[in-house]
Amino acid sequence: MERINYVQKKKNLREIAYSQLKDDIFKNRIKPGDCLSENLIASEFNMSRTPVREALRMLESEDLVEIKDGIGIYVKTISFKDIKDIFEVRKAIETLAIKTSINRIMDYEVDELREKFIDLLNEHEHGVDVSLEKFASVDWELDELIVNKCNNDYIISIIKEINAKIRRYQYLSHEAYNDVKESTEQHLKILSLIKEKKLEELIEENEKHIDWALNCFLK
Repeated sequence: MERINYVQKKKNLREIAYSQLKDDIFKNRIKPGDCLSENLIASEFNMSRTPVREALRMLESEDLVEIKDGIGIYVKTISFKDIKDIFEVRKAIETLAIKTSINRIMDYEVDELREKFIDLLNEHEHGVDVSLEKFASVDWELDELIVNKCNNDYIISIIKEINAKIRRYQYLSHEAYNDVKESTEQHLKILSLIKEKKLEELIEENEKHIDWALNCFLK
């Protein structure tokens, strides 16, 4: 029993370190190219180096960090090709997902998301500084709704595999353009087309939105 408790505690510490480091990378608190120290992270998280090392290996498997033996551990940098590739994949997968999800998304789900975007827009227009984290969270809800409502398990599986990269680049793209008004209006149009079941227009509008986000990031 003591052995089981030890293993569970070790796993919990690894998950804590993994989740915190991943969140810091997503939200750009730890920046691309930054060098990570096992000792410093372990000290900051008040744990031994072992769970930290395991957490870093998990992040390496998701292509978020690069471990160079004898040199150091670095947060993976982001090239223009990386960004273009991930947005191209996102566009293709969401287009496929939309074809079946459009008839499976309920009106109340559209209305709930619409209210969230309108609230963000109202806050912005009244001078409230809408945080990137808050905006990205609502933005991601729409993407998840489209994908999770599709009738294709392979699409859902692929999205899960590239989830870490998409979330990271999406958050960074919000930081790049930071245009709450324009982005919110685009999302509201997408939601209206979902509710009206206008498939071709929805696909076109969603692709335009993804292209716009990519162009804003690459400026």
